[in-house]
Amino acid sequence: MQKIAVIVVGSHLVGKSKTINEFFKPMVGLSRRQQIFPRGRVMSQSLEERNGRVLSQSLEERDDNDVKEFVRKYANFQYFVCAARPDGENPSLYKKLKAELESKGFKVNTVKIYKQDNHYKEKAKEILYFLTLKTNQTIIKNANRIKKINFPKNI
Repeated sequence: MQKIAVIVVGSHLVGKSKTINEFFKPMVGLSRRQQIFPRGRVMSQSLEERNGRVLSQSLEERDDNDVKEFVRKYANFQYFVCAARPDGENPSLYKKLKAELESKGFKVNTVKIYKQDNHYKEKAKEILYFLTLKTNQTIIKNANRIKKINFPKNI
């Protein structure tokens, strides 16, 4: 089973939670408050093995900044979406989070959020793209609304 994590990275108040809650979650059939992909949302040959967790609050904003414990709690999920502040911003746990996720067997992808209008939907599509990349599954519920995904050339 290939485990995939997407870290949504951006400065404080740039729109990481907005991207996840208002744009990504509806694409995969989740409400703003739901955090777990229920069985059947992610289609694959073996639904029993497919599950995911989505957390919109950045790791730096949580009361507990123990990265190892944070990742340990969610290491059993196949898909994991979370948020962090960028390396170079104080505080930033991005590098530790990425390294710890990789140590638990996750293929880690990063989606960068910048302060600009009207790019949140495209960034949500980018999260979805990384979750469905190179896995034996169909795109998640409601993804037929996606017309085109524009990615930076360095992806």
